Amino acid sequence: LTQLDLCLSYKFQINCLQADVFKDLTNLKTLKLDNIILLADGVFSPLVNLEDLCINVKMFSSLQENAFIGLENLKKITIKSGICIELSCKVFSQLKNLEILELKFENIQNIKKEAFWKLGCLKKLSLVTETFVTIQIEDNAFGGLEKLEELNIVRGFENSNIFKLFNINNLRNLQLNVNQIEILDNEVFSHLSSLQNLDLYLNQIKEIRKDAFK
Repeated sequence: LTQLDLCLSYKFQINCLQADVFKDLTNLKTLKLDNIILLADGVFSPLVNLEDLCINVKMFSSLQENAFIGLENLKKITIKSGICIELSCKVFSQLKNLEILELKFENIQNIKKEAFWKLGCLKKLSLVTETFVTIQIEDNAFGGLEKLEELNIVRGFENSNIFKLFNINNLRNLQLNVNQIEILDNEVFSHLSSLQNLDLYLNQIKEIRKDAFK
């Protein structure tokens, strides 16, 4: 077996995935899981050849520090969840070869310093919230993403100071749709020397300073 889809109707949920549930699926490359309440520690560890994981968990806090241990070949992960109180590097520390990370929450409150520090191979990061909240982002939250080329953040930012957090030399595509950015200040993008595509669709921009794109 190389592909497994366990997405369920919204009426149903998987209360718990036991630690040995995937022990005979060492050839699996794609896995989709839906409506998970609780994951046993190391539940994915037998999936040494897994490349693509899509998972929907009720609470992001149910993903413990060793949730993804053993997934050294994982290239893409999509995580959907409800409220995320804190996003830190602990959850992703095992995913050193990850290239695509897609996160979708009902809302997220805090992105910790160096939250993505271990993801040195990451090329695309997408962070989407379903309802607008002002995300508290610590300095250097996006540090360590030296290979990142595409960043997509939907809902969560309310001022142009946010651009100072994206000190990523290789960033080519920046999408900040449906945020509350009002002002584009002078030289606000000057540190993004590789930027090719900028999308600020459905923001609340009221002022663009004359040297904003210098």
